[in-house]
Amino acid sequence: MDHQQHFETSGADDRTRQFLQLLGQHEQALVSYIFLLVPSWSDAEDIAQEVRVRLWDQFDEYDPDRDFGAWSRTIARYLVMAWRKKESRRGLVVMSPEFLDAIESHFDPMVTSRSDRGRALEYCLDRISEASRKLLLDWYAGTQKVREVAASHGKSYDAARKAVLRTRKALAKCVARQLEGGSGQ
Repeated sequence: MDHQQHFETSGADDRTRQFLQLLGQHEQALVSYIFLLVPSWSDAEDIAQEVRVRLWDQFDEYDPDRDFGAWSRTIARYLVMAWRKKESRRGLVVMSPEFLDAIESHFDPMVTSRSDRGRALEYCLDRISEASRKLLLDWYAGTQKVREVAASHGKSYDAARKAVLRTRKALAKCVARQLEGGSGQ
């Protein structure tokens, strides 16, 4: 092997090593993000694998000055949206766009599914009424129109919307208290 071939191989090895290092640093958060967006475990795993392949295929386009986690989540979001579009054709829309936006807006790339924030949210969800939790989950599930969800809970659309907003605010306050170390729920 001549010197030029060795240099090119070494550069490719460095690029591969860089990719694997970045993926290793961000993979747990990336996979958690996908699992938040895709309720089916097997579909989420398939999408996660597809994201890994796509990240490698597009790694030459990655700008090292950008946040790898944000770049990888952008690719994941596009693949999740493609999956949702395919599922909606089969009549299996699982989440509304609003739910996806809510997940996206609250996603912290350094937080994993069993993080402090995740544990705090689980704690707080356990403390709201069953009716409030069911309404919130039905509202964001996207399997019915929100007016149908309201009716199925015996509420007008406005009353259901206000109840969802109150529950979200209560959960946000509860999570904030938990993260601050407070225990007075």
